[in-house]
Amino acid sequence: MKKIFVYFSIISFISIIIFSSCSKNPVPPSIDSKNNELVFDDNPILISSGNYSITRKEFLDRMIAITNTEAILQNKDLIKDNLKLFLQEKILYDKAIDLDYNKDVDYLIEKEKLEKEMEIKTREALIRTMIIKEVDNKYKFDEKKLENFYKLNKVKFEKRSFSEILRVVNDVNDQQEVKKVEKEIKMIAEKLKRGEKFETLAKEYYNGVDYIRKNSGALGLIIRGKFPQEFENIGYDKLRKVGDISEPFLYNQGWAIIRLDNIWGFKEQKEFIKREFERDLRGKINRKIISEYMKEYKKIEYKDLEIEKIINP
Repeated sequence: MKKIFVYFSIISFISIIIFSSCSKNPVPPSIDSKNNELVFDDNPILISSGNYSITRKEFLDRMIAITNTEAILQNKDLIKDNLKLFLQEKILYDKAIDLDYNKDVDYLIEKEKLEKEMEIKTREALIRTMIIKEVDNKYKFDEKKLENFYKLNKVKFEKRSFSEILRVVNDVNDQQEVKKVEKEIKMIAEKLKRGEKFETLAKEYYNGVDYIRKNSGALGLIIRGKFPQEFENIGYDKLRKVGDISEPFLYNQGWAIIRLDNIWGFKEQKEFIKREFERDLRGKINRKIISEYMKEYKKIEYKDLEIEKIINP
């Protein structure tokens, strides 16, 4: 609670009113009759029952330890729910002490356990803070290193979309069927070379899943590792630029011709790649820092006999 002492002159009173009206959450002053002072209460009571109450400061201090704090503080009903729980906890806590449950053996055992857990978490928080700060100090972004990172991991990051003209082979072990369908796909390939549109031919000749045929053979995004190897070898390794069309090839669905429709490379995914680069680099720095601090303690000796006593006391 802040206190502002003033003499009750007109000038003083006006200045106080101006101060109150300019504050973000103005709280009207009250008069402390004993000391003849104006008192500004910036820690008002939010909930009360009998002799118990929760102030603004108590509530906000408690909310630090609550998950979803931001959402709760934007919703009046959620604030009220949490205030009620907090007040109930206060009342029941005092009741438990009045009944001497704070001396109960079960409570003392649980309390000791919680204190040890808090000690461990506090230690972990200190270590985590140190590592994060040390990594921050050593991390430096480098555009060229980012580009090299992409080149080294291009297989992982590059994404492509394709369209397909598929002639299904029901039994790839049936050589007669394979040869028959091969003739069909080669005829379609000749039509493409003569300038007929891929979309038109896909709608006419695609005989796999019907919704793909209706969508002019568009398969959409094909990520490496999600499609048969023969398809990916052609789509990712043979086709170089958007619009390139493959020669007919056989894979587990049948004979196909595919077209490269789009490429999402470094430029299109730069922000995502940058996040992955930073995560990777920070991880390496993290491990290097820990290794540096632990180099004096590389030699570790286990006391096997004492360890076995834990298993067999």
